[in-house]
Amino acid sequence: MRIAAASKAVDAGGGTKAKRKLAALEADRKSAQSGNPEESNVSEYDILGPRKKAKADYEERMASIEKGREGRDKFGSKKGKKGKEVASSSTNREKARNKPIMMILGSNAVKSKKKASLREKQQKLRAHIDGAKKRHH
Repeated sequence: MRIAAASKAVDAGGGTKAKRKLAALEADRKSAQSGNPEESNVSEYDILGPRKKAKADYEERMASIEKGREGRDKFGSKKGKKGKEVASSSTNREKARNKPIMMILGSNAVKSKKKASLREKQQKLRAHIDGAKKRHH
């Protein structure tokens, strides 16, 4: 019954621990079945205990990969596609918002704003206010 439960755990996607447990139980069963008096010697497995799983061949690896892929979506970025009725990528405005600050500080736009005189800053602010008034009547 233990072997059946362990094999069920392995089939349900149990990790390497479940596989090692199953291998150990099967080895114990084999050693218990071969209880002949001639084979009463201590086996290598009894001394060493459960060992690392043997390396799988190509077919076994591919089968394991396919088994893991069942019932899941493809990998890939879903960035910018959340909460939209039509799937689309992120906009330039979204990209600019998430841009690293050190990249922005090196840009000419920011450098020119830093170097602007007080008069230029006032003119820009005045133009912004006037435009806002015209747009909102």
